[in-house]
Parts: sequence; structure tokens; C-alpha cells
Amino acid sequence: MRGDYLFSVLKSVGEGLDSFVVLSEAVLTAGYGATGKRIDYEVSKIKKQRTVSALERKRKQRLSSVLWKLKRDKLIEVNPETRAFSLTQEGKKFYSDLEKRFPLCHYPSPTYKTFRGKTVKIVLFDIKEKERAKRIWLCSALKNLGFRMLQKSAWAGENMIPKRLILDLDKLEILGDVEILEVLKPGSLKENLREIIDRSSKTS
Repeated sequence: MRGDYLFSVLKSVGEGLDSFVVLSEAVLTAGYGATGKRIDYEVSKIKKQRTVSALERKRKQRLSSVLWKLKRDKLIEVNPETRAFSLTQEGKKFYSDLEKRFPLCHYPSPTYKTFRGKTVKIVLFDIKEKERAKRIWLCSALKNLGFRMLQKSAWAGENMIPKRLILDLDKLEILGDVEILEVLKPGSLKENLREIIDRSSKTS
């Protein structure tokens, strides 16, 4: 018997009955005569699948609990034929109140995939105070993209601006309030920013 195979078996037995059951599944999947590394890989994969299944069960349990409470409070109702959920009048009012209290909850996700660019980008924006929630959302999106704040409404970073962010800005009707510029000439960010702001103020 190979030493690494024996080690994997002993290690799993030492971790308890559940690990032994996992190991049995792993050996069957990997095949007899598989190396210890191959079995360890299968063990890791099975444990990961079980973790995902456990998380899914927890999510389903949480969802069931929330739906039960909403139904109990007469905020939702269930169609007896289709079993589909719908908001009651009281539920619609409750949802409207939540929208006002948590305006960011119905905005697009501020998380995007990041891709390294070749130049520094500066994002300037002038979003009205009455749309403060949109400004907070944009700052969160830029921060998630790895940008750093230079001034209150000026951010800089080297990562690329995703196309989906542009589409989301348009969807939120603030695309016209945002200017994205590339820094092509050498110099400090402060110098470039000062020059850009001066140029923008002259053309506005």
C-alpha cells in the first residue's frame, strides 16, 4: 500500500466518522490505486459540495422563515391554485416605506469585475444633493473598483471602467453628471486633477 494513500486514509479516519464516509466517496470517485493527492482532491471537492449544500439549506430555511412571517403579518398572500406569492395592499405600502428608508436596496450592485488598465483614470461627478443616494452608490462602486478619493467628487484609479457601470449610470439617469478622463501626460495626480478641473470650469 502506498505511503501517501495510507496517510490519507489514517488522516480521514482520525477526523471522525463523517470524514471516513467522505473518504469512501472520494476513493470510489478517484478509483482504486489512485494517489493520495488525487484522493485528497476528491475529499476536498466533496466537502466543498457539502458546504454549498449546507449553505443552500440555510438560505432556504431563512427564506421559508421570512415568507412565513410576511404571510403571518398579511404582507403577502399565496394563490391557492398556482402557489405563487403576491403583495397585499398592506404589503405594497410596507415595501414603499422600505424603499424610502433604504434607497440603495433597489439600486444595481456596486460590485464589478476589475481589470487592470494601462493609464490612470479620473472620475469627476456633480450629482445633486436630492440624489445623494446615487452619489453614495457611485462612490461605493468606485471604491470597489480600486479607485481612491482625491476630492469629494473626484476619484482616481488604474483599473478599467466596466461597460456595465456605464450602463448602470445611464439607468440611474446620472450618466450626464459623470465625467471619466484618462491621464496621458506625466505628472502628479494632484497636478493633473487641478488642470482638468480648471479646464472643465472654463468650458462649463
